[in-house]
Amino acid sequence: MRARLLPLLALAALLWAGNAAASALSSGQAESPAFSFRLDRQAASGGELVQLKMEAGPAGKRAAGFRARVQYDGSALQYVETKTASRLGSGTVRVNGGSNPVYAVYVCGVGGKSAPSLSGTVLTFVFQVKSGAAGSAFLRADADDICDFSGSPLAPDCSSALWLETSPALSDEARLTALEPSAGTLEPAFSPDTYEYRLAVGPEVGSVLFRADAARGGTVRVNRKTLHAAGSETEISITVTSADRSGKAEYTVTVARAAKPPESRAGDPPTESAGGPENPPPPSSAPAASGSAKAAAASVPPRQSYAAERVSASGPGAPGPESGAGTQTFPSPAWQTGSEPQTLKAAEGTSSGRTPDIVLERSRMPAYLVGMLAAGFCIA
Repeated sequence: MRARLLPLLALAALLWAGNAAASALSSGQAESPAFSFRLDRQAASGGELVQLKMEAGPAGKRAAGFRARVQYDGSALQYVETKTASRLGSGTVRVNGGSNPVYAVYVCGVGGKSAPSLSGTVLTFVFQVKSGAAGSAFLRADADDICDFSGSPLAPDCSSALWLETSPALSDEARLTALEPSAGTLEPAFSPDTYEYRLAVGPEVGSVLFRADAARGGTVRVNRKTLHAAGSETEISITVTSADRSGKAEYTVTVARAAKPPESRAGDPPTESAGGPENPPPPSSAPAASGSAKAAAASVPPRQSYAAERVSASGPGAPGPESGAGTQTFPSPAWQTGSEPQTLKAAEGTSSGRTPDIVLERSRMPAYLVGMLAAGFCIA
């Protein structure tokens, strides 16, 4: 008896296990939604497009009809269009995009014996972020009335709540708002509408950096910072790209690096201009004449002929020495060829009985003294 009951009990256990597995599989399919929704991006700026995709899950594979609804934040988003997957077929989707929420209804073609198998993205709702949007924008997507080819309910309704971070539109402005070099001063002064500058630096400056600010989120690129050798010029380009990458502008700075001064050698005296305070002109080699010397030079009579000097000394036709003060002229001996008459001046204030003082005015000896010296040599 016991042996007969054992096979029956085993068969009952197998049937129970099969039913449990089927129930679990059915429960798993029921828990998985027929459709899901997702955004193609989590943040967007004004003017950019955002796509909300409706994707079929395992439970929605046999769906022959459904209704989708998308509600959105009208202050931040604007509806553009709804795209349908090619597998749905032509003319099977009707969209009402003029309202918020947007509705899309799908009914498969009735010409076939079954609905097409759905998978992946079946609908795409396209929105554009408004230029003044900033902050979080809310979207809610729902799918209901999901049925199979026979019109029987296929899966429960499903919905998703989505958030999109928005920011103001990216600027198309490409320009600098500030440009400041690390050395020197720009010529002319910086202006956003001036695109060419010159910059003078000393010979010790080997590189120049720039603080460059772009307008409204733009980006800046400087092509170099090192300079050519002293005494030459270097052209530096500064390129500005707009935040939306649609515009560019280029600023040019020509840097003139001064030449190095010549190196002075050891022992070289400092160079000063002639007549300066540290290099006065050399004094004259001839001493300045005193007042008495100037007066004596002025008293020397001009050169006269022999006859005229004789007349002026002794009167007309009166040879011989003069007993008073004055000037006497004696003829030169015949052997002093080419010599000039010697002028002697008697000291003033001498009496006729006193021998006048003879002053040699010139560099030659009087003729009578020469004769006396010659006679002395003969006697000796």
